[in-house]
Amino acid sequence: MSAKKNVFRSKAIICIILGLGIFLTCRDTWAADKDAVKLLNLNIENGTLRGENKKLKEDLQALKTKLERERNLNSQLELKSKELYLQAQGTAELNRDKKSLEAAFKNADMERLALKRENNELSDEIFKIVKDSRDAQARVYDKLGAVYTRFKLYDLSLESYKKSLELNPDNARVYYNLGLLYREVYHDKKTAVTYLKKYLALSPEAKDKQEVQYLVDMLSQDLY
Repeated sequence: MSAKKNVFRSKAIICIILGLGIFLTCRDTWAADKDAVKLLNLNIENGTLRGENKKLKEDLQALKTKLERERNLNSQLELKSKELYLQAQGTAELNRDKKSLEAAFKNADMERLALKRENNELSDEIFKIVKDSRDAQARVYDKLGAVYTRFKLYDLSLESYKKSLELNPDNARVYYNLGLLYREVYHDKKTAVTYLKKYLALSPEAKDKQEVQYLVDMLSQDLY
């Protein structure tokens, strides 16, 4: 009877060991699958943002080409204005007609003013388009920084946020994100205070103004 109990006990122990081995194997497999899914999601989001950034760069290059073309046109118009002026001067010298000379100068001056007005309008339009393009690129780097932070790629996140500020130095939320990054990840309280103060300066009506100011005061006390 004792021998049967020992056999039964041995079988039970073997089953428990096998079951534990299967559980540990499945757990490792699930963990690996979870990491693979996280990496896949990161690659997908990163690829999407890079595609948007590439499109913005192509649009900016097209705008630069358009600007160069308009500058060439402007040079041609200036040459034409100069020709009109010289023609008017030559006509005045040939005809000795004061009224014709005044009319020619007046027409040339009107064309010059019209050209200058059109050139200013075109410059303003191009400036606005270029600025909008820079703002769009800044938003891409801002989003990319958030993605890197979510997956704890902090060095890449820091680089992306700083590139965003190079393109648009008035984005208050990026200063806030950098302040938290330097405080929580790099433990650089002085730099964190600098970015958080910049956020408050750009967002005087922010809903979290009191919370951020309290954080700035606490970090500033630790510096002294």
